Amino acid sequence: MNRWFYILTLTLCVFYSKDIAAQEYTVTVTNRSGATVSGAHIMIVDTLDRVAVWESLSDSLGRLILPSWIGDNDSLAINIMHLDYRPYTHVISSLKFPLTVVLEDITYELDEAVVTGQAPVRLFDKGDIIVDVKQMKNADRLNADQALRRIPGVTLRDEGIQLYGTNAEVYINGIRQSIGADAVIRYLHSLPAHAIESIRLIPMPSNKYGKARAVIDINLKTSMPDGLSSQSQLSGGMLGLMPGNFGVNEFLMLKKGRVTFNTLLSYDNYNQWAEKSDSSYFVIPDRYITAGNYNYGRLGAITSSSNLTVDLSNRQTLDVNIFIYWDHEHNSSRWNDIEGTSSTNARTEQAYRSSARGNDDMYSLSAKYSTDQEKQHSFSAYYSGMYGSLKDRGKYYSEQNETGSWQGYLSTDYAMRGHQHFIQTDAVSKFGEYLELDYGVRSSLGFLTDDTYNCDFETGESIGRSNFKGHEIITGAYARIKYNITENHGLSLDAGYDHTWFRYMDGSSSFDRQYGDFMPKFTYWLNIKNYNLSVNAYTYIQRPHYTYLLPGMRYINDYLYSIGNPAIDNQKQYIAIINQTFFGFLGLNFVYARSYGAIEKFYGYDAEMNSVYTKYANLYNYDMYKIQLNCPYVFLNEKIYGNLFLHYEYVNAFNINSEAECGDNAAWHVVKADLSFYYDITDRLTLNIIASYHNPWKNRIQLNTDRHQFSIDGGLSYAFLKNKNLILDMNIASISPVWEEINSTYAFAGNTFNTFSKKLTSATLSIRYNFSLGHNIKYRDNRGNFERMMK
Repeated sequence: MNRWFYILTLTLCVFYSKDIAAQEYTVTVTNRSGATVSGAHIMIVDTLDRVAVWESLSDSLGRLILPSWIGDNDSLAINIMHLDYRPYTHVISSLKFPLTVVLEDITYELDEAVVTGQAPVRLFDKGDIIVDVKQMKNADRLNADQALRRIPGVTLRDEGIQLYGTNAEVYINGIRQSIGADAVIRYLHSLPAHAIESIRLIPMPSNKYGKARAVIDINLKTSMPDGLSSQSQLSGGMLGLMPGNFGVNEFLMLKKGRVTFNTLLSYDNYNQWAEKSDSSYFVIPDRYITAGNYNYGRLGAITSSSNLTVDLSNRQTLDVNIFIYWDHEHNSSRWNDIEGTSSTNARTEQAYRSSARGNDDMYSLSAKYSTDQEKQHSFSAYYSGMYGSLKDRGKYYSEQNETGSWQGYLSTDYAMRGHQHFIQTDAVSKFGEYLELDYGVRSSLGFLTDDTYNCDFETGESIGRSNFKGHEIITGAYARIKYNITENHGLSLDAGYDHTWFRYMDGSSSFDRQYGDFMPKFTYWLNIKNYNLSVNAYTYIQRPHYTYLLPGMRYINDYLYSIGNPAIDNQKQYIAIINQTFFGFLGLNFVYARSYGAIEKFYGYDAEMNSVYTKYANLYNYDMYKIQLNCPYVFLNEKIYGNLFLHYEYVNAFNINSEAECGDNAAWHVVKADLSFYYDITDRLTLNIIASYHNPWKNRIQLNTDRHQFSIDGGLSYAFLKNKNLILDMNIASISPVWEEINSTYAFAGNTFNTFSKKLTSATLSIRYNFSLGHNIKYRDNRGNFERMMK
């Protein structure tokens, strides 16, 4: 017993001594008044070879931990520099650690200092890509969404932000955002890029990020001099010939000692307009139905977001975020139903209109605590919670052909409310320079109610109602071993497990289900001169959205309704990815996926009701092959720059669900192209054009589209004033809406369902003013020019 106690005690002493050793070479930089100095440039120099061998910056507490190997070389010296103080130089062997260095003030003060250099915008880190935002061209004149659009491989679409064509989850300061994709984009549209320190692109996320297929982690600035900065923005425009969007927002960032705070308040008033028509042909009883639909609406939205970062003692940090969203919406629609038969050419026409008002709101709170990430063992934990609701009340009218008056026939009251809570703890243990273990646990709890009421317009009597409640609990754990074979390449093995339980209740009926998902992943990375390689193989589980599972029917219009399917199973995918970058900029990616039980919507025909219905199901299995080319370009001494992204995808579907009634096999291909073009006409004036292309879909499950889809957005940006901090942006979206028209045909069991839709050109003019109080320090390259030092 005593022997084992002695061994355990000795092991703990060794473990503890390693932890202490990692803290021995701590440097704290202060001034004569005792205040800590953040952003000091600390460099280790070999006095014999006259070269810098290591460098970094002091944190917001003026602290930095030097590498342990400095004690093995008597020829090393430490050099500390800061724009506001005199340089400090001393031989390391004669110093005692932990070390406190007091810098002497200089007799002059600079309002602005610019350190020039050629620091790279993108760095490769074990399969991830780190974008240094301050190194991006014209970064001081951009908002966050504009900066993201300039990153090769990143696209912003209506459905969210994509990385290499895959929808990405957005994290801010390492915290998963509980808000929706559209709210994230609106937030980024109001956030100035100069408030961002870096953006980490994770095309192959580990199980730490759950079921995310791609992650974009935006890290806001904390390491900066004390002071404040702000951005005020005003925008307005036209939607076709109608007054368009109007918005105003204010951003403020404050740094004082250990505390960094930023807050954003915005108001956006959106005009919405769309044209859409549907038509159906039923074999029995040989009936045609067409409907032209025109929608117009206005959405007034208020967004507020605040972030607080506190540097605690011993390099611990606390991050807190509060997000609030509220809107008021008014939509009106008009449509005509035309019915007839091909045999008699008989036609009847009926006009309808509707008016709906509602509002959505959402409140989110997140908090994260992190220990010193440089230690051998580090830890972080965060909580994210959200409450939201979607509410809508509508009235529907039909035109009386005899009198031309409008008579109400339906009133609706829809309300969806819910709250979600997410808790996660992560830990990292480093074993020497080559081995690292990442591990953690998480839990997600979701609660939802969805109540719908359809009533007779005159009497108020119920025509149909649905009262749905859903509870979902997901618990999971993961572990990842990373092994650095050398400094330039390594591999990782990753395993995650999630257990899901949910219960859905609708009136008197309910059903629940529980299952477990095991998700292994393997990653290999290689980073050498002019070539970067990442290889990833993993299992992915996609759960059906709860709305697909809701039992019962939901009315859409007189000839179309949706039906829920509680029997949907998870979709399972086995994926292999090869990402390559040549010469530091040219990307070439290959993807293969085998999927079982793809979850998709299909159309069916209800002969009893003589209507079309939509339904989600595990529709088919498939093999998918994908190749992507990502090509940034620069011409005319960096005056012209941008990116070309090409995507080709081939899908072979088999074992198609017989309910879709379209055969056992199908194959189709997808072609996408995105081109971004920027031209700095002068150092103040920039032209930007973003173009996208999507090929027609042929022979897809039930679906054919017969048009090539193009979209072109363009704009000009001009910076006024001496410091270029008054920026005028002029943008036009959907320059040619005819090119964006979508005409699709769904064929099933001899019946067809056609849809047509198009957008309207919109123009926006915005003006932004950036203000800063304090020293404006622009680090172009803090690594120094080592080659010049050796001469």
